[in-house]
Amino acid sequence: MTLEVLGSGSSGNCYLLKDSKGLMLLIECGIDIKKIKKAIDFDLNNVSGCVVTHGHNDHCKSINHLAASGIKIYASKGTLEETKIINHHRSFILDPMKKQKIGPYTVLGFKTVHDTKEPFGFVINHLESGVIVFITDTVYSPFKFANVSHWLIEANYCNEILEQKRASGVEDKFLRDRILSSHFSFQNCQDMLRANDLSNTRTIMLLHLSDRNSNELYFKTKIEEEFVKETYIANSGIKLDLNKTPF
Repeated sequence: MTLEVLGSGSSGNCYLLKDSKGLMLLIECGIDIKKIKKAIDFDLNNVSGCVVTHGHNDHCKSINHLAASGIKIYASKGTLEETKIINHHRSFILDPMKKQKIGPYTVLGFKTVHDTKEPFGFVINHLESGVIVFITDTVYSPFKFANVSHWLIEANYCNEILEQKRASGVEDKFLRDRILSSHFSFQNCQDMLRANDLSNTRTIMLLHLSDRNSNELYFKTKIEEEFVKETYIANSGIKLDLNKTPF
């Protein structure tokens, strides 16, 4: 199983899972459709589907193009309503905490906390990868997850950086308050990882870092030091082995 980051952050989010048989699952579609089609080598038939966390453009920009191209879209009812494809014959409602088979992938959606209609995170399971937790664009999460092999988890901003910029007048109060009320801080990311059993975890990938209010090297180093796991930043173009074991 491989993961390719096609985009992560406010400019657009999209991640591609591909198993050893070439069967693919898209997570998010917040980038240009041409870039997505190029990444899948224009092989639409082997895309099992696309799961979308919520209806903001940087996560769903190409949702209509994908559906029109024959790709099945899976999201909460609220997200499908917000993106106006609720009645499309290729859109499928994911009910919270209910497993959905999407080709060789099993997906379970869980509720997150964001300033949009019924946002979700996902637990994705595949025989090759084991359990993958994907969580982004949320203030917090009350859930714990079992036997996670791979974490794809938001670390949008650092509280100290945000407050320093606010105090110096670089970041205005409105933007700061929106960030605080809609995104996962690096500190919340740490707390969530601490609250879960990471004994089966192989990799941790940090998602959706803010251009202005994060520190990529610091985040990566701190997670590696504390949890002693392979840690990566979701920069566009990175490809990662997501098998259960590295061999």
